[in-house]
Amino acid sequence: MASINITIPDLGDIEDVEVIEVLVKVGDTIAADDPVIVLESAKASMDIPCPTAGTIESIAVNVGDKVNSGDALLQLLGSEEESESEPEPATAAEATETENNHQAAPANLEPTAEDAANDPAPVSSNSSAGPSPIHASPAVRRIASEHAVDLSQITGTGPHGRITKADIQNHLGLQAAPASTATSTSQPKPSSSETIALSRIQKLSAQHLQQSWANIPHVTHFDEADITDLEAWRQQLKQQQPDQALSLLPFVMKAVSYCLAQEPRFNSQLSADGESLRLNAEINLGIAVDTADGLVVPVIQQVEQQGVRSLAKTLGETAQRARDGKLSPADLKGGSFTISNLGGIGGQHFTPIINAPEVGILGLGQARWQLKRIGPPQQQGDIEDRLIQPLALSYDHRVIDGAVAARFIALLKQALEDLRKILL
Repeated sequence: MASINITIPDLGDIEDVEVIEVLVKVGDTIAADDPVIVLESAKASMDIPCPTAGTIESIAVNVGDKVNSGDALLQLLGSEEESESEPEPATAAEATETENNHQAAPANLEPTAEDAANDPAPVSSNSSAGPSPIHASPAVRRIASEHAVDLSQITGTGPHGRITKADIQNHLGLQAAPASTATSTSQPKPSSSETIALSRIQKLSAQHLQQSWANIPHVTHFDEADITDLEAWRQQLKQQQPDQALSLLPFVMKAVSYCLAQEPRFNSQLSADGESLRLNAEINLGIAVDTADGLVVPVIQQVEQQGVRSLAKTLGETAQRARDGKLSPADLKGGSFTISNLGGIGGQHFTPIINAPEVGILGLGQARWQLKRIGPPQQQGDIEDRLIQPLALSYDHRVIDGAVAARFIALLKQALEDLRKILL
């Protein structure tokens, strides 16, 4: 039997992250990779797993604590033999069942942007006395709060008795209920005077955006790209593999990575004192994802080394983890440039706010079919219906001047209008 010190894993550039839930208590026996606490930063909430199996001797953090990479997390009594004897298959099966139940939950049980601080606080995990702590994620607690469900009355079916969305669904008897009926009975129309609290992520994001807007001299360069040929190619690729989702965004990511390699000042970070500029060796793109808890920006690593299909797969998996509240610290660190895509919702032009300490962000509006004359103006070419993609490039004017930005957007237009240029 060996006593093991477990610390907070590498959180990247995130500091002073708040502990919003402790999922275990002293005396619990856990398997490797079981979640032990939940952290919430301005970017997302995330489960922190224990890398080793064993029995918990002590816990060094409490709800409300602010932690950083390398801080003490817990003391674990374990051994190599115990780790090997953990019932991994049963745990994995439970996790798979939980994930499937989560994806099958009806629309009316999706979490809304309510403040997690209003959720029932878990019982302290540092004492074995008193009631057992309730193991449930912030999203599940929000759903329980919306439906006035007492979590202490529910037996969790997830790993280590964790309460899942499916458990609440079964408790409410909504498994077979039509979505429209459930919505009408469980979500009454709010009154006009109702006040809705912001979630922690929304409040922290608001502070970050306010600082970025106040401290960075923003300039936004607007332009448009003709993506008619790109869209035709995308449709051909979708027909070849109809089972794989292939949106426009992976193509844009690949084009942006090419432009960042050609104009490296856009792939940089300005030091806090404004005295130096760090050029990033890798191209790691932050992708803004709309979730029930607010906007989060997971990072897709080394985009320059991936093809379009690989990016589509990685992007889909990462976006789903973001919506499920399952992003890890690795998903949130190392971003060097951000893309905000509103094309799937609507609207053509907007001014995206830079995600400091990055120096640029690309906004994508909704592509629309428009009549356009083809060829040089002097030749009076034919008028055709073309698919036009609005582009909005915001940049930090302390680092990038207008000429550099104009070259970047012109290069991006060329890449989107003919991706063959990237291969030359």
